[in-house]
Amino acid sequence: MKLIFISNTFGHYQIPLCQRWNELCDFHFITTKPMSEATKKLGFTDWSEIYPYVINAWESDAARQHAIELCTQADVVVAGACEEYYLAPRLKENKLTFRFTERIFKKGKKSLLKPKNFSAIYRQHTANRKKNYYILCTGADAASDFRFVGMPKEKLLRWGYFPEVPELDMEQVLKQRGDDVIQIVWVGRLVELKHPDRALSAAKYLKDNGVRFEMKLIGMGPLEEKLRMQIKDNHIEDCVFLTGSMPSEKVREMMRASHIFLLNSDKREGWGAVVSEAMGSGCAAVISDEAGAARVLIRNGENGVFYPCNDEKALQEALYRVASDKAFRERISRNAYTLMREVWNGTTAAERLCRFSEKLLAGALPEQPTNGPMSPACEAQR
Repeated sequence: MKLIFISNTFGHYQIPLCQRWNELCDFHFITTKPMSEATKKLGFTDWSEIYPYVINAWESDAARQHAIELCTQADVVVAGACEEYYLAPRLKENKLTFRFTERIFKKGKKSLLKPKNFSAIYRQHTANRKKNYYILCTGADAASDFRFVGMPKEKLLRWGYFPEVPELDMEQVLKQRGDDVIQIVWVGRLVELKHPDRALSAAKYLKDNGVRFEMKLIGMGPLEEKLRMQIKDNHIEDCVFLTGSMPSEKVREMMRASHIFLLNSDKREGWGAVVSEAMGSGCAAVISDEAGAARVLIRNGENGVFYPCNDEKALQEALYRVASDKAFRERISRNAYTLMREVWNGTTAAERLCRFSEKLLAGALPEQPTNGPMSPACEAQR
């Protein structure tokens, strides 16, 4: 089977998935744009020159034409962010195509009132609803967005981001973290939609209630100076630190050393790939319920905790409970790691999509798992 994955850039979140596809198929990953310097400054590495199956379509007109030909000829294409002309020929021929996407109404359904937005969504999705075209829904709200624009529910499949999930001895990891000072890590751009200020308010609550902890916010962005002032005004300079950006490998080291991972994003966070990384590092995750990954990956109180996004008191109480209750914290840490290691990983996702595709290409009805990648996106996780 010839399989193409096409997206704007190639980063570390795609490597486990692509490595397994490269073992299973005649496989290529096509990048449509060079990785920006701004993205690199955030700690991301451009891996496109390291893996031989990567083709950079942006390098020349000939490379772009070759990429279009590969997309047209392939048995299966998985498409992330890319221009429509890469997919148009194969969609015209009704070839099997999967669109990997987060929700399309991050700013609300009123965006459809703009003719440009309406036209783009209709061309890319609604017009293809009767074709051999499926949506890999990344985030809890993606399926409802696509149902709203007319996609059949049977063509909406659950998907996500799949960073590496290393083999860990969780008992040893928990032991090495110790109990004297609770380590909390927050990772992301310092921007409004991620609400890092709420992490600082929660830190003040922990300090005021006698919890011994250190909170590190990894990332950079326009809110940095405002956050520094908040840290100073709240007198939490001794326990909260802005680290700046770090390479992805260093971020994972920090996660493995941390008891708790914190994410405060609102509904504009389509997934939150750092959630997958943190849970795969055995962190106890405390997450806003509006972040796309929260209601897909987390069973509240079992393998993580989510709280109502705009309820800062609920955030403070949730973080306090996880920080102060060792047995609870370690239980959800173990369960989080097990879920990622056994279900939500690149190997499982790659194999499931291949089996699904092989059935469709053979004219048969694919069997679907009840949870995890390729399960029905319109049904609740079980």
